[in-house]
Amino acid sequence: MFERNAGPTSGDVANALCEIGGVLVELNRHDEAVQRLGRAVDIVGPTRSGGAVGRLRHQALLLFGHASVLSGDYRGARAAFSRALRRAEVEGESGEIAAALNGLGMCAKYLGQWEVGLRHYGRAIRIARRAGFWRSEADLLHNLGGIEHARGRFRRAERWAQAGIALRRHHGDSGVPLALDVAALAAIVQGRGQLDAAARLYAQALGVLRARLGARHFEVAFNMAQLAALEHARGRLRRSRTLYTAALPALQRLLGARHPVVARVAANFAVLLGDVGELRRAKALESQALRALESVLGPRHPDVVELRSAVHDRASRRSPV
Repeated sequence: MFERNAGPTSGDVANALCEIGGVLVELNRHDEAVQRLGRAVDIVGPTRSGGAVGRLRHQALLLFGHASVLSGDYRGARAAFSRALRRAEVEGESGEIAAALNGLGMCAKYLGQWEVGLRHYGRAIRIARRAGFWRSEADLLHNLGGIEHARGRFRRAERWAQAGIALRRHHGDSGVPLALDVAALAAIVQGRGQLDAAARLYAQALGVLRARLGARHFEVAFNMAQLAALEHARGRLRRSRTLYTAALPALQRLLGARHPVVARVAANFAVLLGDVGELRRAKALESQALRALESVLGPRHPDVVELRSAVHDRASRRSPV
């Protein structure tokens, strides 16, 4: 009703759609958010005006990009963040430039383009530091740790992650962003073989995330899956299975069965199932995960190549099931 009365090209409509899209993201309804925010981009995207309309266009593009990342559409997100960057560079607004670069860095990470991601993050963090945007800087340090973790460069990843945590603590931030930093550090520490330390960090992070976000939130389910992988590595197979059994269905409900995050968790669960002798189920889940990752990321993505190789190696060692 509001959109019809206000007119299909009204800035008020676009602003309302941005607000609704933001709420839908918070509710983990990412596909719905993408639809609403895509409509907002369509309304304000063709205009060339600056000022309030230009800022609204930038906001809509950033929100659309963020929702697209969460929905697993990394290429669509990259296109939105690229448009946002071009607009911000014309306007010369440093905070908006840094935000768009951060989004492009995330897309590059998820698409396996690590050097591209590092360049985007490096430029963004220099802008944030010059402008004194400490929250943006902390977010970027978190993401730099994430991309180095994805590359298997754990020492560098830990250095960035620790710097982000120190910055938040310096400014008295003890909420969800700090908990997510701690969870990311747990995964990095696990990669360095410090399994007990990683378990303590996950317990700390999950305690805050459950209290602040609720047990059904994406970040809780995702970090339960991360903890499940850690417990598998620690040899606590029953505990690992219990965590996967709770986390994987929750992630499927939130993201859909073909989302890359769900596929990665399913692949890890399949390895556990194979280790406890459930070979038929493990093979089916592993194949499903590989098909999902290939369909979204393409056959040459590093995660796809790694999983395909692992599937082939395990198949060559298994007896027929």
